[in-house]
Parts: sequence; structure tokens; C-alpha cells
Amino acid sequence: VSITAFRGTYRNLITYDLAANHFANIGRAQSRGIELSATDRRGSLSASLAYTYLQATDEPSGQQLVRRPKNSGSVALGYDRGAGSAQLIICRAGTRPDVTDLIPFGRVTNRAYTTADLTFRWIVASANTVPYLKIENLTNTKYEEVFGYPSPTRRAVVGVRYSITR
Repeated sequence: VSITAFRGTYRNLITYDLAANHFANIGRAQSRGIELSATDRRGSLSASLAYTYLQATDEPSGQQLVRRPKNSGSVALGYDRGAGSAQLIICRAGTRPDVTDLIPFGRVTNRAYTTADLTFRWIVASANTVPYLKIENLTNTKYEEVFGYPSPTRRAVVGVRYSITR
């Protein structure tokens, strides 16, 4: 179990001003919040939970900074057996302010979304070589991390991870 409180103060935080079509600075900004997490393993099964509450604001206006959800979190469930393992990770990002990139420029609220990724791994020959198959956005959720720009649909990634140990 882990509980982490954090606070950060920023000066001249770089942002992009769509209306003026150039980069600009937010004079002062502040972020503070708390992160909670827990992990447990019972034999072949593992589970993890994580939650973040974030207040990220532009100090002069008090407005929430764009693309920073107040609430986000994840759940991970894993299963290991012999040389194989599987892991399901479900992530949730809450609503968050964003800006439109078309006239009339302005603030909008970007919808919350939930995605799920599923990964299978196999250890072969040596523990250094691990082929895997990862299915990202398992439920084919339509979402936008940045307002107006759709994120990828369901996709599969096949690869081999090789580690060098000394």
C-alpha cells in the first residue's frame, strides 16, 4: 500500500495559445494532489489498484490546466503460470478541460474515457528473451486524449523483449 501527497509550483509553464497561434507562458501554475496504490500477490494471481486526485491550476485565473484530469486511476490483474503470463490493465481518465483548435477558439470539456490493454508473455530458452502479444484498447473505445484528435482504435503489438543482465 502506498499513499503519496505532492505539490508543485511552476513559473513560466509553456503552453500553446491557439488563438494567437504561438507558444506562451502561464506565469504561475500549481499542482497538488494525492496518489493511492495497493498491490497484492496470491500464488499465481496478482492485482494492483491506483488512483490519483489532481488539482492543477493556473494561479492568476484559478482555472484548471488543460488536459489534466482531476481523477484518474487503473486496475491491473495478472496471472503467471510456468513460462507464461497474462496481464489485464484497465485505465480511467476523468473529464478534463481542453481547448478547441478551430475558430472560435475556446475551452471545452473533454470526456472521460476507460481503456483496457491485455498482454501475454512467454519466457523461452533463457529468462532474457520474452516474446509478447499486447492488445491495446481491447474494447475498441473511441476517445480523445487531446480534444479533436481521435486516439487509435484496437490494435495488436507483437514483439520480443531481450534484456542484458550482468
